[in-house]
Amino acid sequence: MENKKKLLKSIVVIAVVLSVLAVAMVGAASAKSLYVNKDIKANSPISAYDIQPAPTYLAWQQTSAPTRYGGVGLGIDTDSATLFVSFETSGKFDIVDATNLKVLGQVTAPNAGNLAGMVMDQDKQLLYACDRGAKSIYIYTWNAVTKTLTYVKTQPLSGVSSCHGLALDEKNDVLYVGDATTAVKSFKTSDWSSAGNYIACIQSVQGVAFDTPKQILYTGHALGSGLLCKYELNTNTRANINIRSLPGAIYDDNVIGLAVDQNTSLLYITTGNQWGTGSDKIRVFDSNLNLLHSTGDIGNPTGICVPGKDISYNPLDFSKVDDVANCVNPGDTYTYTLNYKNTNPSGVTGVTIVDTLPSEVSFESCSDSCDQTGLPTTVSWTIGNLNPGQSGSVTLTVKVKPGIAAGTKINNSAVINGNEANTGPTTKTEQTDVCPEGNGNCCACLAGSQPGDPCKCTQAADRDDCENTLNGTWVDLNGCTLGTTTGCEGLYCQNGECIPEFSTIALPVASILGLLFYFNYRKRKREQ
Repeated sequence: MENKKKLLKSIVVIAVVLSVLAVAMVGAASAKSLYVNKDIKANSPISAYDIQPAPTYLAWQQTSAPTRYGGVGLGIDTDSATLFVSFETSGKFDIVDATNLKVLGQVTAPNAGNLAGMVMDQDKQLLYACDRGAKSIYIYTWNAVTKTLTYVKTQPLSGVSSCHGLALDEKNDVLYVGDATTAVKSFKTSDWSSAGNYIACIQSVQGVAFDTPKQILYTGHALGSGLLCKYELNTNTRANINIRSLPGAIYDDNVIGLAVDQNTSLLYITTGNQWGTGSDKIRVFDSNLNLLHSTGDIGNPTGICVPGKDISYNPLDFSKVDDVANCVNPGDTYTYTLNYKNTNPSGVTGVTIVDTLPSEVSFESCSDSCDQTGLPTTVSWTIGNLNPGQSGSVTLTVKVKPGIAAGTKINNSAVINGNEANTGPTTKTEQTDVCPEGNGNCCACLAGSQPGDPCKCTQAADRDDCENTLNGTWVDLNGCTLGTTTGCEGLYCQNGECIPEFSTIALPVASILGLLFYFNYRKRKREQ
C-alpha cells in the first residue's frame, strides 16, 4: 500500500509541474594574492601577486614598506588577514595587513629567540612556531584585536633534531616538520604523537609545504643541491627535479620557500642561494612538477605563502557574486554583479574591469554599455576615475550552454585595474555549480505544517531522501519553487506525509487501470 501511494504521488506531481519555471540559485566567490618576502637583504618588504588563470598565473600588485633585515619565514592568519614575518636571531614577528600591505608593527613571541618556520592552525586558533635548530615548537594563541601572542606551551617533538620549516594538514590535523635531515617528521596535533616519517628524496629538508586535497608533501633546502622533491602519501611514491636545470636558472639555485594553493594544487617556490647568486625568482609548478610559470629576478626572496581563504591585496574593494541560490542547469540564465570601491585616500584614474567568460556559458547581456568587442571570450567596462570612497557596480548576464555535464563547476574570473601602482590588478573568481544528477526538489510537509496544509517545496539530495527522509513527493529537477507551494499544487499534509488530495470527481477508468498496472509492477519489482 505504501509503495502504491508513493508511486501515485510521483505521477501526479510530475504532471502538475511540467510548466514550472526553474529556480534561481548561487555560487561561491574566490580570489587570492600570493605573498612573498621580496628581499632578505633589503629589510624584507612583502610583495603581493594577483593569482590569475593560465597563462598569466601571477601579476605583481604592490610591495609593502620595509620590515626588518633578515626576514625568512612568512605565514598568515586568514581569519584576520594578518601576515607574520619571522627573522633570524629574533623572537619577534613583524605583522602586515594582507589586504593593503600596511606594516602593522611587531609582535613578541614569548620564549622564542631565533624564529624560523610558523603556521597558523585556523581550526584550533593556534600559532605553531619554532626557533631555528630547536627540537620543539612553541604554541601560541593570537588575538587579532590587541595584536598579541599568548604563550600556551613548549611542545617537544620526538625525533626532531633541528626545526626549520613547518606545514599543516588541517583536514587530518597533522603537522609536518623539516629538521635538516632527509626525513620529514609528522605529528598529530591532537596529542603530538608521531604520524610517521617521510623521505621525499636524498636531499636534507628545511622548507616544507603540504597539498591537503592531494596529500602531497613538498620539500626543499636553501643550502641544498637544487632539488625540489615531493612525496605522495596516498601512493607512497617519490619524485624530484633539479631546479638548476630549468630555463633561466643559475648554477647555485636552491629551493628557498614553498607554498601550495589548496584550491588549485599549484605549487609556488622561491629560488636563490643564501651565500651565492641564485636566480631569485618565483616559480609555479603543477602537482607533477611541471614548470608552468616563472617571474623575473624579484630581489632575494625567502618565505612565501598562499592564503587558504579568499584573501587578496584589494585596494579597490573588488568583489563578484552571482544570483544563484544553489546550482544551475543547461539553458538557465543567471547574473553576476561586480562591485568596486576606491578605498585609497586619493583618487584613482583609468579604472577598468575585464571579465573572461568560461567556455560553459554564453553572453546574454551586460550593464553600463560594456564593451562587447572581445566576445565570445571577454567583456569589459571602462569605469574611469574614482574619488576616494566612490563605489559602483556592473552586471553581466550569461546562459549555461546545452550539454554541459551535471556537476560541472563554472569558474568565471574578472580583473579590475587602475593607472596607479596601488590599484591592482585584482582578480575575483565566482564559482557556479551545475546541478548534479539526481539532485532535485521535493514537495514535503515543512516544520510547523498542520494536517490539511498545502505541501511546500524543499530541496532533496535524491528521490530516496525525498520519499523516505522527508516523507515527501519527488519532483523532477527544479520542478517547484523552493519555500513555496508553487509546483506542489494538489498536494496536502496528512499524518506528516505529503500526499495528493483527489476531488470527488471519479478518475477515468483508463487512468485507474494504468495506475493499478504501475502499482503491481512496482510491487513485483521490490519483491524480487
